[in-house]
Amino acid sequence: MPTANSAWIQAIDNDTNLDNLFIADSKFTDDLWDLRPLILGAAIRESHKWLRFGYIDSADMKRTIKLYAYYKLSHCKAQTVINYVSGNLPSFVEYCNENEIYSFGEITKEHLMNLELWLKEEKHFKWAHQRVCRLVKEIIKIGQIKGWNVPQTNILTELSKEPQSVANHVKTKPIPANVFDKILHHAIHDEKNITTKAGIIIQSQTGLRISEVLSIREGCVHATADGHLYMEVLVSKTEKGDPFVHRVFVNKLVTDVVAELEKHTGQLRIESGLEELFLIRHIRRYIVCV
Repeated sequence: MPTANSAWIQAIDNDTNLDNLFIADSKFTDDLWDLRPLILGAAIRESHKWLRFGYIDSADMKRTIKLYAYYKLSHCKAQTVINYVSGNLPSFVEYCNENEIYSFGEITKEHLMNLELWLKEEKHFKWAHQRVCRLVKEIIKIGQIKGWNVPQTNILTELSKEPQSVANHVKTKPIPANVFDKILHHAIHDEKNITTKAGIIIQSQTGLRISEVLSIREGCVHATADGHLYMEVLVSKTEKGDPFVHRVFVNKLVTDVVAELEKHTGQLRIESGLEELFLIRHIRRYIVCV
């Protein structure tokens, strides 16, 4: 079953006009998002179906937090996003107000270290401080990939108290925007291996995990009643249970490469009886690419 919010959330980028972007019955620019149409559950109180941003004074910080909330709505249930954002960010915003921090882009390694101490010593958080700090770090990490106004230096890997290998440090560094653009350009114009080309384009344009990209099947692209194109993928649950179908809105780059991939693997799917598009022939067997 698709998540309740899947049909409402479309892919956005830095060129998207946020003034015209809607989330259910609310506009992105609203300080109060009414997420009731996204929450299927009568047992949840009405007051717990709203996502509030009015407590954030800084327009720049509010925009980044809204971008994060919108991003999470495409990956989690609406109620989960409300609980996580509303339960953790107000204390962080309070810390920023006290320290005259008006943008995520102003945050330093020292700020993050002091935030943890402030939450423990001033706010007397016994363990919730870890959740607050984890959320702030996640916003920075995702923002570096998405091009939001967050620190572009690698301040996060230096904060870990546990020793990390060189490989882990390299893994966590964000890809510089100019390098990312070159990878995408060569994938579109130069890459001859269709599975490599499709993997790079789909993952870069949708933000899906590689395992989710590899799950796409023949006929995965559909259109809503008003003509918006979306793709169905299988998303694994965090708890035990079968994966569920998730919808993500896609652009022409994605639909074109999916069509090319469908054509390329058509005969392999006929021979193997499999529906997956990332399919290769391997020593008399057919396997999904890994």
